[in-house]
Amino acid sequence: LDDMVIVDPRLRALYEGVVASAHEPPVYRSFRILFEDLLPLRVAGRIVFDRLYSNLQTNYLQPQKDETQQILNSIVTTTTTTTTTTTTTTTTEAHVNTARQHFFTLMQFLNNNADDYNNTDGPSSLVINKAALLQTGIATKIATEYLKLDTEDELFNQWQEDVDFYNFFVTLSLLANESSSSSSSSSYSSATQILESIVSELPVPPLPSLFQSPAKQKHVESYLHMVQSFQEWEGFVIPNNNNNNNSNKNNSQNRRLDVLRGCFVGARNPKVVLALQIVYVDYSALRFAGNLIFKLMSAIVNRQKN
Repeated sequence: LDDMVIVDPRLRALYEGVVASAHEPPVYRSFRILFEDLLPLRVAGRIVFDRLYSNLQTNYLQPQKDETQQILNSIVTTTTTTTTTTTTTTTTEAHVNTARQHFFTLMQFLNNNADDYNNTDGPSSLVINKAALLQTGIATKIATEYLKLDTEDELFNQWQEDVDFYNFFVTLSLLANESSSSSSSSSYSSATQILESIVSELPVPPLPSLFQSPAKQKHVESYLHMVQSFQEWEGFVIPNNNNNNNSNKNNSQNRRLDVLRGCFVGARNPKVVLALQIVYVDYSALRFAGNLIFKLMSAIVNRQKN
């Protein structure tokens, strides 16, 4: 899943939060304990996971795998039938996946900076607009600087009004190969190199606004209060002594302390915070579980303070 481009910002934030939590051992252990100990959370968590995983598989993972293979087949077939003397730059699956990530970054930039243009084709759509490329000057840069063409018209004639990743990558790959073969001054011999160079000059895109609904604002405020509380409570809890000779009662208490320590670490990780915020705001069953967990953690902190 690491090479997958997730266009939908909510789904992307959830996936990035899962990945981030897996790299934070205290957070991972906290989730594991809660999943094992709380039946309502276990049931709701499985439902949400199945739904999200199915969405990823259907709308992103499998289509992008198929598209990558189609691109590789298209480039090999076209270069074989149209060229006999030039040397074609080898394009691998990794090159295509990297280019797709860069294409997505370019699409985000155009969405935020081109007048009267926004990609509204759907949550799994990776397309950019020719007019937006021209308006921002990127089309001219690709054509004249990277591909050594006389004008952007030679590039634009290859595309319809909206350009998906497949057509963008294949066109740039073939033109870049021709350019590098005919011009010793061209150092861009692949579509991936061109996209990487373009993206390196773009500003970091702003974070999307995911919680604009007034009806959900009270849930947002409740969640942010919890996060702030965990950040303030961290100094009141004793460190983990890793004592394996405790009684069953102490083992239970240590498990809850491990959950609390995971909450502290998670509250410091922006990707974990955002992912859990989406889950808390959007899923009522998990919001109920979140409120229950917060009450349990509050009780532990109060005992530690006393």
